[in-house]
Amino acid sequence: FEFPQDLTLKDEFALFLGEVRARFNARTASTGRKDILSIATPAAHWATEKYDLVACAEYLDYFNIMNYDLYCGTAVPYTHHHTPPYDNIDPFGHVPRGGSVQGDINLYKSLGIPGDKIVSGMGLYSREWVGVANRNNGLFQGGGLQESNYHYDLIVSSYLNRNGYTRYWDDNSKAPYLYNPSTGIFLSYEDPESIRYKCEIVARERVRGVMVFDYVTCDGAGIFGYIKSQIGTVLHSCNFATIETQALSCDENGHESFYCSLCGALSKHREIYREGHYCEEWEVGVAPTETKAGYYVGTCLFCGDEMQKEIP
Repeated sequence: FEFPQDLTLKDEFALFLGEVRARFNARTASTGRKDILSIATPAAHWATEKYDLVACAEYLDYFNIMNYDLYCGTAVPYTHHHTPPYDNIDPFGHVPRGGSVQGDINLYKSLGIPGDKIVSGMGLYSREWVGVANRNNGLFQGGGLQESNYHYDLIVSSYLNRNGYTRYWDDNSKAPYLYNPSTGIFLSYEDPESIRYKCEIVARERVRGVMVFDYVTCDGAGIFGYIKSQIGTVLHSCNFATIETQALSCDENGHESFYCSLCGALSKHREIYREGHYCEEWEVGVAPTETKAGYYVGTCLFCGDEMQKEIP
C-alpha cells in the first residue's frame, strides 16, 4: 500500500490498521501468540503528507522508515546522497534539506512517536547519475539518474578508487560517494563508515533498530556483516576470535576477516588486491618476422607462472 494518494485514503489506512490490530488482539487472546504489526513508511516530508503517523502509531508495533532513494525522482535532477546518516547540505540550494537517519528520527519523535516504534532504514545499493559536470567532485551537480544498481562487493572490486573513480567523503552528511570526471558518472552508495554513523545514531537515540533494503537480492553483498558488528557492540562486547582468510593469487584477490564468536558479526574485513601477473625481466621467446609477430617470455614474480607478451 504505497502510499495513500489522498486524504480520504490517508484516514482510511489508519482505520484499516486499527481493524487489523483488533483482529490480532483477538487472536492473541485465544492462542497466546503475539502478532507484530509494522509498515514501511516514507522519510522526510513525504511521511506526514502520505500518512497520519500519529493515528497509525496507536496500532503499530513499529515503523520501518525508508531512509533511502531520497529525492531520486525527476523533481530533483541533481546528484546527492540517497541514503545518508545526516541530511544533505547542498550549498548550491538544489537538493532539499530533510531526509536522513538522524533527521527522520527527529521528525517521528517530534510527533510523539516513541523510540521503540522507530526502525531506521539503510539502502544497501547505489544510485547512479550520468552527465555530471566536474565541479565540487560531482556532488550536488546536475545529472541524469539511472536505473543501475551496484551492490557493495561490485563497487569494491570495480569502482572504489579504480577505473577512473575516486571515493570522496561528505563530512556533513557522513556519507561516501564516487565520481569519475572522465565519464561524468556519480555514484551514491553505502559503506562501512556510513553504516557506523547510522548505528551510532540508532544507539544514541535508543530507537528499536535498523532494517535494510534489501535482504533477498545481492544489494547488501559484502556489507551485512558490518551492520551486525556495529549493532552487536551495542548489545554485547563482541569477541572477535574467529578469523577467515583467503590467500592472494594473481587471479583472485585475497582477504582477511575477523568475526565475533558470540554473534558472528564482522569486525574487520581487509581486501588484498593485485592486478594480475607481474614480470620485470623479459626474454625473446620467438623473434618476430616480416609476416608474423614474435613474443617475449618471462616469469611472474608472485606465482612463478610463465608469461608471454607480443613483440609487434
